[in-house]
Amino acid sequence: MPERHFLPASLLETYALYQIPHGRTFVVECQSCGAMKEISRAALDRLPSMASLKELSPRFRCTLCGEKNARIMAGGWSG
Repeated sequence: MPERHFLPASLLETYALYQIPHGRTFVVECQSCGAMKEISRAALDRLPSMASLKELSPRFRCTLCGEKNARIMAGGWSG
């Protein structure tokens, strides 16, 4: 079975959360250890909708290494 890869739409990182289409997939990537985890739109909708993904990223902590060095990406899976 081929490995699937996440393809981020980098332009969406600067958009406010409410501007990102609901069909997009969201992934949080730890910049320290490389762990990736998909996050639901419903979980993100609890955060300020006027904030961009780039502004929201510092709120997340990695469950594996404990670092607060996350990057939220919107995009889709390939493969």
